Amino acid sequence: MNKGQRASQPAGGSSCASAASAPLFQMPRDFSWAERVSWGPPHAIREAEEFPKAIPEGMQVWARDVYAKPGPLWKRAKIIFARNRSESKGILNSSSPTEYGYDYYIHWIGRDRRLDCWVGEESIRQHEPEMLPGEMVERVPPAEHDSDHEGLDEAYLTEHNENTKLKTINKMCMGRHVVDCWYFSPFPVEYQNKEVLYVCEFCLAFFGEKEELLRHGKGCSLRHPPGDEIYREGNISMFEVDGTYSRIYCENLCYIAKLFLDHKTLKHQVGLFIFYVLTEYDELGYHIVGYFSKEKYSKNNLSCILTLPQHQRKGYGKFLISFSYELSKKEKLLADQTAENGLKRSIGGPERPFSDLGRASYMAWWTPRLLTELQRRVKLARVAREAREAKLQRQHTGGGGSVRDDVPTISIKALSEAVSISQEDVFDCLCRLGVLREYDGEMVFFIPEDYVNGLLKQCGKEFLSVNPDKIHWAPYEHFMAPFEFNPNA
Repeated sequence: MNKGQRASQPAGGSSCASAASAPLFQMPRDFSWAERVSWGPPHAIREAEEFPKAIPEGMQVWARDVYAKPGPLWKRAKIIFARNRSESKGILNSSSPTEYGYDYYIHWIGRDRRLDCWVGEESIRQHEPEMLPGEMVERVPPAEHDSDHEGLDEAYLTEHNENTKLKTINKMCMGRHVVDCWYFSPFPVEYQNKEVLYVCEFCLAFFGEKEELLRHGKGCSLRHPPGDEIYREGNISMFEVDGTYSRIYCENLCYIAKLFLDHKTLKHQVGLFIFYVLTEYDELGYHIVGYFSKEKYSKNNLSCILTLPQHQRKGYGKFLISFSYELSKKEKLLADQTAENGLKRSIGGPERPFSDLGRASYMAWWTPRLLTELQRRVKLARVAREAREAKLQRQHTGGGGSVRDDVPTISIKALSEAVSISQEDVFDCLCRLGVLREYDGEMVFFIPEDYVNGLLKQCGKEFLSVNPDKIHWAPYEHFMAPFEFNPNA
C-alpha cells in the first residue's frame, strides 16, 4: 500500500485483520467495549485471598528502594496488596500461604502511582529500620500533589484508586523495546496477570506469549497506521485515523495508552474520536512513537496525548502539542472564512484534567511562546513610551506636533490572539509562572527581565518543530462529517 493511502478495510481498518483473526489469537468479542473497560483488576472481581500473617492492607511501613541513587533508600510506603511468595511466574498467586513468605505491592508515600511496585518482605519494616552500610533513610516524604487531580471529585478518585490500585501487567514488549508499565489497564481477562504483554508495533494486536506474536508477525502485512498520512518530513510522519472506520486499531491503542496514563477514560466509543498517530519510518515500516486524540465536534483541540516511554525525552511530546495547535489554526481560519454571521471562532485548547507529565509538557510548550511574545510587547511599549515622552518634551519647548497615546496595551486577550493559545490557558500558565500576580485587588504583570530570562532557560530547546507547509489536511467537521459512517445504523 502506498504511503498516505487509506486502508480499504472496514471497521478495524487493518490489512492484517485476517491474520489476527486466527483462532489462536482471536481477541474475544463476547463482551462489549463498555463492559470491558468497567472491569477492575482481578482482585476486584474475586475476593482476595486472606493471608492472616501478612501485614494488613493500608498500613504504612518502611520499604527499601533498591533502585535509589546513590544507594538503597528506606522510604515511607503504604501496603496495597499482599501475595504469597512462590515459584509461580504469575503476578498474582491464589494458592494458600507456604514457607516462601509474602510479597507486598506498595505505594511510595508522596509519589506518583506509576512508581508502585512489588517488594519482598525482607525489604519491609513496620518500624524505622536499622540501616546497613551504604543505606540511607528518607524520614520526610514528599508532599502529595493535589493539582494532578484538578476537576476530579473525591468520590470518583476513591472509586478509581480502588479499581485500579494494582498493576496486573508488569512490562510491555513492542518491537525491540521492553518497557515497564505504569498503571492498570482493563485488557481482557485472559491478558491480565502477565509479566510481559507482547504487542505488534504496526497493527497494535496484543498477545500473552512471545510465540503468538512471532506467528502473527509472519502474516501481518500492515506497515503503517490505518489512516491518511497528513504530514511527512524526513523520517517523521503523522497519520489521521478515524475511530469509526478503524475501531479495533483505536481500541487497542487506548488499551495500550492506559498502561501509561492514570486517569485516561475508556468509557466512550472510539468512533467519537479522531486519532493522530506519530510514527518514525525505516526500512521495516512506520513505527508508532505516540499519538494524540481529538473529539469530533469539540472546541478542544486535544483530548488525550501520549508519547510511548521508549520514545520520551526526544522532543516528541512538544511536537504533538505543536501539531494540535497547527491543526487548530487551520480549522479556525476555515471557520472564520465560512462563518455566515461574521463571528470569529476562538482557538481551541487541551481537555482537562491534566496528568502530571501532561501539565509539565504543556507548561514547557506554552511558557517560551507566551514569555517571548510578552517580552516583545514590553519592548514595543517601551519604545512607544519613549517616543511619546519625546513628543511631549518637544511640545513643551514649543516644537509643536500632536501627541497620541499609542503605547501598545498588554492583555490576556492580546497575548491569546498573538500566540493562538486560549485565554484560559494563557491565564493559567502565567499565574503558575508567577508572571501574573494579584496586587491591590487587581491582576498585574510581573515581568523583570532577569526573572523572565530565568524562566525561559528552564524550558529548554525544542528538538523538533512542525512545518505548517507540509500539513495536508482538512477539518473533519467541514468535509468528512456529512459522509460519516455509522456502524450502528
